[in-house]
Order: sequence, then structure tokens, then C-alpha cells
Amino acid sequence: MLKQLRQILSAPTFEDEEKNRVAGLLYLVLRFVIGAMFVALPILAFSTTAENVLPLVYLIVPYLVVNIVAYALMRNGRVQLASYIFIIINGIAIFAAYAVSPQESIGSAIGFLILIAFTTLLLDARAVARLIIVIILFTLIIAIGRVNGWITPIFTQSADAIAEWVSTTIVYVLTGVGLILSSQSLYRALTQARTSAQEARKSNQELTELRDALERRVEERTAELTATSRQNEKRARDLQTINEISQAISAERNLERLLPLITNVVSERFGFYHVGIFLNDPSGQYAVLAAANSAGGQKMLRRQHQLRIGAEGIVGYVTGTGTPRFASDVGADAVYFNNPDLPETRSEMALPLKVAGKVIGALDVQSTESAAISNEDIATLSILAGQVSIAIENARLYETTRRSLEQTEAAYRQYVQNEWFHLAREERLSGFRYSGGTSAPLESPLDLGEAGRVAEAGNIHQSDADESGRPAQLAIPVKLRDQVIGVLHVTTHQKDRWTDDDIDIAESVAEHLGLAIENARLFMTSANRAARERIVSDISSKISGNIHMKNILQVAAQELSQALNGSDVLIQIQPPKQTSEVEA
Repeated sequence: MLKQLRQILSAPTFEDEEKNRVAGLLYLVLRFVIGAMFVALPILAFSTTAENVLPLVYLIVPYLVVNIVAYALMRNGRVQLASYIFIIINGIAIFAAYAVSPQESIGSAIGFLILIAFTTLLLDARAVARLIIVIILFTLIIAIGRVNGWITPIFTQSADAIAEWVSTTIVYVLTGVGLILSSQSLYRALTQARTSAQEARKSNQELTELRDALERRVEERTAELTATSRQNEKRARDLQTINEISQAISAERNLERLLPLITNVVSERFGFYHVGIFLNDPSGQYAVLAAANSAGGQKMLRRQHQLRIGAEGIVGYVTGTGTPRFASDVGADAVYFNNPDLPETRSEMALPLKVAGKVIGALDVQSTESAAISNEDIATLSILAGQVSIAIENARLYETTRRSLEQTEAAYRQYVQNEWFHLAREERLSGFRYSGGTSAPLESPLDLGEAGRVAEAGNIHQSDADESGRPAQLAIPVKLRDQVIGVLHVTTHQKDRWTDDDIDIAESVAEHLGLAIENARLFMTSANRAARERIVSDISSKISGNIHMKNILQVAAQELSQALNGSDVLIQIQPPKQTSEVEA
């Protein structure tokens, strides 16, 4: 109960600062007014004359009730409404007191000042202006009414002195309270203004510092972004350059032309005055300079410059370890190899050339400026080194494959020549000729003149008919895997020249003819081999069926004679020669 009563009598607090200020003032005023009314009511009741008690009760009780209602609204957060109610009820009381009091009473006039003061404290300037206008109009109306006798005071000068003292005391106390609250409000407002000014200056200082910090941060971030953007642009250009270099070197298959091309393009695109490519020798002991772009590099090539792997210079280190190495200042690098052919070198970098994890050489780049090679250059050129390694390996594989293919083609051409030579000799087949509606085999190869020689060389020969009666001739080589195995020769008296359709038909027939006779040869060869295998198998089975030496020799001689068309067969046992003990 006491806790609830203490909560009711305590000052309310709100989040809004202005609302909290008005509520604090209104709390103090209403507590004083309500308390004063509870104290003044019995005093006035016992000290006032009988005819004045009832009017006082009719005035004070409603006044007290309305102020209690305003207090309740104020505690519930309706601060502005409670302020209006307080001002209105006090204004009514003061206006009524002014109307019924004698003209020479100053309490009512002071009450107007108190009302204006409280309105100033609790409400805004517009409410104060409206109140002043109402007071002026009200006092004017009262003055006119008193002059014309329309309004007469209810309380007279013979009023009880105690009652007059009480009312005057209440006016003075209210005046003092209003002045105190006004001064406190002004002091609080001034203090708050000073505090706000200090906070504002502090906030402004913090904002200034924050602004300066943000500006510095923006400048730093801008510088970082600019540097990053430049690095990204440089890396993009380098990658574009690597792509262009890769396209340029991927089109070259000849290793002797590829390596100088790589050194020239890398030097031109990246600005290195010397670019060299070292390749490991087959023994794995030396890295041999295979290509270079500079004048000093050309001298090194002529004297077959080489470095011991794992022992000499940056190139030797790289080819021995398989890891990149660069010297930003060659004078301070203990591994650097001082080359008299390249005296202008100030910084150098070597990158390993690897294929399937195996080091095959090194890409060596040198600059005339110190610290000219950065970590970004190492990362970029490492990508280039990988592309160069692939290009070199592809060129090597291409060269190896090309040589193998040439050897295979040469062996196959030799094989085709041998096979057709043996076939023509064994079958005694020179060709066929169709003329006058009949065809007949050739007894021996014919001399086809110039047309035959051109066709045997692998070219087509055609000639038109002439006035001497020579017919139009057409000679087309019959090829098998680019190897000429025959000639298709056509002569005609029906037309003077050959058309493109005639030549196309003859070429197509010659092409199919080559494939057909090759298939026939392969079939014949397979059939002959099968027949030989069958004969050998039959003889072997008959020999293995005997267990006596004489029978075996006799059966072998008989069967082999039959297989060779009745040839004489002699099988003689030849004992091995005895060796001497010295020879043994």
C-alpha cells in the first residue's frame, strides 16, 4: 500500500525531454495546489462568516477535483491535456475571483500574472498570446459592467481578516512558486543549452575528427584501389601478352625456329634486353644455351655456352632445383654468374621449364635496371614458362612424330614396291588392254612414251589430238599410299580433247582400281600364307605320328617332295664335329 502511494506521489518520467520537463513542473505545481486546497479549505470554513462559507465551498471543491483529475492525466502521460486543464481551471478561478472581488483588490490582478507565468512554463507562446487577449477583453468587460452598475462585488471590505489573509497568502505563495519554477526552468534551460552547446562542440569535434579520419581513410583506400587497379591492369596486359605469345609460338612446329621466336617475342613484349632459353643436355649435366635475342647472347650461342646444372649461376641453380630464382641486384647475389658477354645486367630471373614434373631447361631474362623484376612478374612469367615448356615439348614430339612417320611411310613404300615387284614377277602379269571391243593381257610392259613417264612420276598427263592423226591421250597414275603401282592409259579417236568430266572419271576409276587390286593382292597373299601354313601343319602332324627315326626321315622327304611339286628332296644327318680339349 505504501509502495503504491509512494509511486502515485512520485514525479513521472518520460522519454521525451520536453514532455518530461513540463511534467516535472506540472507535478510540483499540482502537488502544491492540491495540498494548499486541503489545508486552506478547513481554515476558510472556520474563519469565514456564515454567509460566505457556502460560496467558498462551491468554488474550492470543484477546483480541487479538477486539479486532481489533471494530476491523474499527467501521470498517465497526457501531459499537454493536463496542462490545459490546469490553466483553464485556474483561469476560471482567477477570472471569477476578479469579477466578484472589490475593484481595489490586487489579489485578482496578481492572479492574472500568475496565470500568464504558468502558461508560459507549461504551454507554448501561442497559448500565452491567446491568454493575454482573453484577459484584456475580460477585464474590459468587467470594467464596463462596474461603471454601468451591471456588476457588483460579492465580497465586501468587511470580509473576515483571516479569510482575506488566507487568500492573499495563497496568491503570494503561488506567485513565489511561479517565479521559483520560472527561474528553475530558465536555469535548467540555460544549463541544458550550455550542455547541448558543449555536446554539440564535442560532437562537432568528433565529427571533424571522424571526417578527417574518413578523408584519410578514403585517400588511403583510393591510393590502394589505384595501386590495385594498376596492378590488375598490368596483370591483365601481361596475361594478354602471354596469350598472344602462346598463340604465336603454338603455330610454330620447328624447334630451331621456335626457340629464337620465343626469345624475341618475350624481349619485345616485356622489355628485357636479354632473353635466353637453356635446354638440359641428354646426360643431365649441363644446361646448354639454345636460343637468345641479344648480341651478347649470339656470341654465347656461337661458342656453345653451357652451365653445369646445380653448380653454376642462377640458371644452374634453377635447372638443378626446379624452383624460380631472381636477383634484384646481381652484385649482391652470391649465386649470380658474371658473364662478360652481358656486362649491362643489373637484375636477372630464371624460371624452370618443366614437362610432366621434369625440368628440361630454363627461361633466363635479364634487365639493365636494378629491382626491375617484382613478385607479380615472377607469377606472370611462370605462366609464360609453362606455355614455353609445352610449346618446346610439342615441337619435340612433332619432330619425333614427323620423323617416325617419314620412316614408316618410306618403309611402307619400300614394302609396297617389293610386294608388287614380287607379285608381277610371280604372276607374270603386266596388265590388260581393251581395244576394238576385246581385252587381252599384256605379255610385257608397253612403252607409253612421254605420257607413261609422266604418269609413272605420279602426275597426270593429257594431250589433245593433232593434225598428224595422233589420237588424244590421257595417262593417270594408279597410286597406293602415294606410291605409283601402275598406269591407266587411255587413247581415243572420237574426240579431239579431254574434258574435265573425262579426267575426273578416269581419276576416280584409277583411285578405286588401286584399292581393289591392293585388296586382291592382300587376299591372295593371305590365301597363299594359309595354304603354306596348312601344308606345314599337315607335314608336321604326319612326322609327329612316328617314333622311329627312319620313318620320320622318310615321311618328311616324301611329304616335302609332294608339297614342292615332285622336287627331289635329300635329308642328310650331319653329326656335330668333335672339339679338342684346348678348344673346349
